[in-house]
Amino acid sequence: MECNNVAVIILNWNGVRDTLECIESIRKNDYQNFTIIVADNGSSDNSIIAIEHQYPGIVIIDNKKNLGFAEGNNQAIRFALNNNFRNILLLNNDTIIDKNCLRELAVAQEKLPLNSILGCKICYYDQKKTIWHFGSKWNTKKLKLEKIAVNSSADLYNDVLEVDQIVGCAMWISADTMKQTGLLEKKYFLNYEETDWCFRAKKNGFQIYSIPSALVYHKISASFKGTTHSSYFLSRNRLFWIKRNFPLPLRIKFYLKKEIPAYLKMIIKFPLRVLFLPILYFTYQKSYQHNLDRIFECIAINIGITHYFMNRFGNCPSYIIKLAELRKKL
Repeated sequence: MECNNVAVIILNWNGVRDTLECIESIRKNDYQNFTIIVADNGSSDNSIIAIEHQYPGIVIIDNKKNLGFAEGNNQAIRFALNNNFRNILLLNNDTIIDKNCLRELAVAQEKLPLNSILGCKICYYDQKKTIWHFGSKWNTKKLKLEKIAVNSSADLYNDVLEVDQIVGCAMWISADTMKQTGLLEKKYFLNYEETDWCFRAKKNGFQIYSIPSALVYHKISASFKGTTHSSYFLSRNRLFWIKRNFPLPLRIKFYLKKEIPAYLKMIIKFPLRVLFLPILYFTYQKSYQHNLDRIFECIAINIGITHYFMNRFGNCPSYIIKLAELRKKL
């Protein structure tokens, strides 16, 4: 496995403390044939200085500005491909990896079909015996990705499992697979880009497996500014993902069976939530906060859907961030 050199790519955006902890966990790995590449998305917290100070000589790609998850990682992926790395491991900066993780992935790659895509058994950072993600399978009848083993004991699911999707916080991809499938779609900016990539890879004939012995611990959603922020990207990008990955008849089925009913249900409830908000404020704070969340989410979802039809992609507008910050203050 000496030729099995790996570019471990970590995307950083104002998360230097998490990134340093992630780097340290990689350096402690018992598999040595790797290079850590940090792609920095224009951080304002002196991330690059801190990383260079603590780990001199580490490869840092300064993206100068926030390019989002997809294009931020793409910059480092291009570097890895141009420098002839055999494999790429995309790793969220808010993760740490088990000391055997890289070796387990490298061993699994040798045993599985050529150029397979590998995911990890990802557990919660603060609940290391509980699974957060172990891949998802596509249910054609229900038109949804069904997560496997979510919130199950980490002692379970000890067999290698073929799946249809793994999350972008820990993805092992061969250079050949990346070249044939293409880079992450930058229009997504944040969310659904790895799902889109997995579906494209499957269409190209590549197989995806979750490797139970490759353990990763994830702090969860460090990139989002709350549910208002995430709702914008989820609503806009889901429609974009459906358009890119399904033929017209199936897209129509999506809209009629899932998207339109869910949207109408939300819209019908919206005026009622607003109407009862003052009453709940004085009577039941828990329901008040729940309703307030749904109101802000509804606003963000409507903006996201509007921007999809306007073909407005990339980062969210600044007022979405302000909306998310306003919700936190209320």
